[in-house]
Amino acid sequence: MREKINRILHSRWLTLGVAPLVIALISFLELQLSVSRIPFLNADMSVVALLWNLLFCWLLLVLLMVAINRAHVAMLVGSIVSFCLAIANYYVLLFHGAPLTLPLLKNTATALDVLDTYRFTLDKYSGMILVGFVVAVGIVVLLWKPNRGKAVLTNKRRVWVALCGVALFALNLYLGIFSGMAFKPKSSMQFSWASSAGKYGFIAMQMESHFQENPFTLTLEGYSEEEVLTAYDEMVAAKPQTPSATQQPDIILILNECFYDLEQVVDLDTNVDPLAHYYRLDNAIKGYAVGSGEGGGTNRSEYELLTSVSTSLMPNQTPFLTLNLDNHASVVSLLEQQGYETYGAHCARSANYNRSYGYPALGFDHIYFDRDFEDLQSYGNRANTDESAYKDLIRWYETPTDKPKFMYLLTYQNHGGWEQNPAQLDTVQVQNDLGIYTDQTNEYLSSLRLSDEALVDLLAYFETVDRPVVVCMLGDHGPSFAKNIADPSITEEELTYRLKSTPMVLWSNYGLANEDIGYISLNYVVPKLLQTAGVSLSPFYQYQVELMERVPVIMSRNVFYNADMQMLTYTDGTPLSQDVQNYFNMCYGHIKHDSFPFMFEPME
Repeated sequence: MREKINRILHSRWLTLGVAPLVIALISFLELQLSVSRIPFLNADMSVVALLWNLLFCWLLLVLLMVAINRAHVAMLVGSIVSFCLAIANYYVLLFHGAPLTLPLLKNTATALDVLDTYRFTLDKYSGMILVGFVVAVGIVVLLWKPNRGKAVLTNKRRVWVALCGVALFALNLYLGIFSGMAFKPKSSMQFSWASSAGKYGFIAMQMESHFQENPFTLTLEGYSEEEVLTAYDEMVAAKPQTPSATQQPDIILILNECFYDLEQVVDLDTNVDPLAHYYRLDNAIKGYAVGSGEGGGTNRSEYELLTSVSTSLMPNQTPFLTLNLDNHASVVSLLEQQGYETYGAHCARSANYNRSYGYPALGFDHIYFDRDFEDLQSYGNRANTDESAYKDLIRWYETPTDKPKFMYLLTYQNHGGWEQNPAQLDTVQVQNDLGIYTDQTNEYLSSLRLSDEALVDLLAYFETVDRPVVVCMLGDHGPSFAKNIADPSITEEELTYRLKSTPMVLWSNYGLANEDIGYISLNYVVPKLLQTAGVSLSPFYQYQVELMERVPVIMSRNVFYNADMQMLTYTDGTPLSQDVQNYFNMCYGHIKHDSFPFMFEPME
């Protein structure tokens, strides 16, 4: 029996056939598990997609075996690489809200700075990834001694096998991703990156992400300059001939880090309401801003807010890292054309997400980062409270000038992780049993309560100033654990946009009519803000103000919602599809070709 086992372990069909295939299968499963939150063998994944992903992993392993010429060493290296990639992607996607991609690696310092605040725990998904790695290593150990010192091929055969392997790999890549017979469309992201990875595979989505990371490879099906010009002519013709507004209010725009209402996804019983002041605000326009990410993706939210260009055109990009923002139209450039003095501030490091480039490129007159703030305070171990950041905002606001001011502030206080403070500092306690997420929820809601109180104090200050002021505050994304405590009865479709929706408020010191605008895409927030402030809109913003009435939420390149919050797709062939296409045409033409400069100038 022992001799029979030894013969099997020494056999080439096991070493070069069965074992590499099993290792490739384990690598595939690990990578699928790294997107978590969906079954790793998604029911929507076709047999073709499954075989393509498996063949991709196997061919990579074969090429590695040929390069090293030691089967067991190649399988060990392949197992280590796939495990590291899977576990890194799992936690980056969990905490950052987007997958591990090249732009994120370009800003490793930011990633480490962000991840340093999180506590890493082993859950069922990361645990299964670890089990897969242990099994793979066990196979390698089993084959190590019988095959130690054995070359896979002679040098002459290695060349031929390498050439055939590369050819098969290129053919597999072409047929699966780039050809007309590909099993996935070029732009396949529907609700989220994770859901699409469940349908087409982690590797296929990484390929898509990689080729869309470069803005110069950005493509848009159905792009038409003529449609943009037609829409422009219609807007000019329909514009009422009214006198220009003589009042230019100061405009304060605050993107509040992780300002989110968990009640959107779970019914919580708490000792105090952490957002009591927010929901009691009077003379205010309220709603929910639907961003591009859940649990992370601040820079994507920041870019979409400031430019009103939907990031669904560029899935998984980190815009400040990958786009050329010089001469990029934005709320900054529009207001500066109307005589505004502009301020951009973030109470953390300027290097984070390349804001040291992004803010000047967008044209802010005055820029402030962590060292420019005075006496930033902490809440326990949570750094840079909203209250202390608002004090600096007020200090800069009071700087004398004869121009109206536009001030943008990105806060930091509510940033994860949410296990930084001792439990005795939590002023909000949930009575629900949320398991391992109870402590995180308590700390998060306690921090949120401070944001709620700081907002009321800030508005109380602007109530006293003698100039007209409009304030807009909204969150950039929700906490990463929100999906783990969500009510399972919520449908996937509804849960997807709820997880991406943050509270938004528009308030002025000269009074606004109370209004609930429901859910709107993040790209609409600034057009709505400028319309409320009464300043001149650009045709680009005017088109969005009108589009918002018909299509309030644009979820991705293929998914949007009508005024009744019914999900529609371009494949439905509805008349609204062309309306959304025109918006994308404007965005694409500007990013890709620097087209239509007149679309981004004041209409008056």
